[in-house]
Amino acid sequence: MLVRLGAIVLLALTAPTAPALAQPSGEAIYAEDCASCHRTPGRVMRRFLEKPAAEREAALDRFLAEHHAPDQARRRSLVAWLLASARR
Repeated sequence: MLVRLGAIVLLALTAPTAPALAQPSGEAIYAEDCASCHRTPGRVMRRFLEKPAAEREAALDRFLAEHHAPDQARRRSLVAWLLASARR
């Protein structure tokens, strides 16, 4: 019994670990979380494009934190994508 337990522990310690799940792109996050209400990124960005460029990212991050985007990593991806899409 002790040998079997030791073998199980050894297997658990040497088994390859699953890779961390990749963070979806900002575009994918927008499609999943935002597009059903805000059809285009331009509609979201309208209010932020009036702000000076230096303040735009922080203002957008604050807004999204209070508006259905509490996960910081997803929000960072979304903010980066929205800012890049607004420059096009």
